Amino acid sequence: MDKNWGRRDVYCPEEYIEIGIRFLGEQKFGEGLAKIFRDFKFEKLRSIVAIEDIQESLNDELRDLLQRVLKVWEMGDERTRRTLVQVVEAVLVGGLKKDNEN
Repeated sequence: MDKNWGRRDVYCPEEYIEIGIRFLGEQKFGEGLAKIFRDFKFEKLRSIVAIEDIQESLNDELRDLLQRVLKVWEMGDERTRRTLVQVVEAVLVGGLKKDNEN
């Protein structure tokens, strides 16, 4: 094991992941990562990774909007979250109806 492991001032996040992959191998590291993504405790991590992946294909305006929505979601209480879901669903359903009319 690397003597610097755990020292925050030594490695950036990507380097910790690379060390983990070298130490465990891609198969075991991938299996462990998949288990973590399924664990509810790491829901925010899973969301961050998904958002990073999605953001690569978005234009700047849509990316900014989604980041604001996510910030409201994270800061909001249950009532705020329910309202946000209702608004998004209403917009999506309205958009789908327009698409079907054309």
